[in-house]
Amino acid sequence: MFKQTIKTNILTIFLLLLAIVSASLLISQYYFSHKLAISSTQKNFELITNNLINKIKNESKQIHRILDANIDNKQLFSKINFEHNPLVIEDLTEIMTINPTFYAIYFAHKDGSFFEIINMKEDSSLYDFYKAEELTRWTVIVAKDNKKQYTF
Repeated sequence: MFKQTIKTNILTIFLLLLAIVSASLLISQYYFSHKLAISSTQKNFELITNNLINKIKNESKQIHRILDANIDNKQLFSKINFEHNPLVIEDLTEIMTINPTFYAIYFAHKDGSFFEIINMKEDSSLYDFYKAEELTRWTVIVAKDNKKQYTF
């Protein structure tokens, strides 16, 4: 039979206790690190969500102010045709100059016709897409009766 000495017993018990303590410390370290990571991620997502909500609210207010300012502009609500109204173009380009993040502004009617002004400085690929010259600042698109007219 195998005889254990007292040194072997003490060493075995000591190593066993050391293994149990180490394992419990590693498990608790993992548990709390995982909990901290989840909590931190959740707080970051909440912060990002709140920032996005505030940005959308601010932009929405800005758009409502623009719409409120133009609701009395009867020229925007007149029938769309292929003859350009310089006052409408001037009003819309002024709005887009004040708000340089706008890509385009358009007004549409129930019959499917619409009038759109595009800020060409927003993206250099717009010049290739609309086949516009490099000096073009605004592109005006008028669509009516399934026909489109581009003016640069």
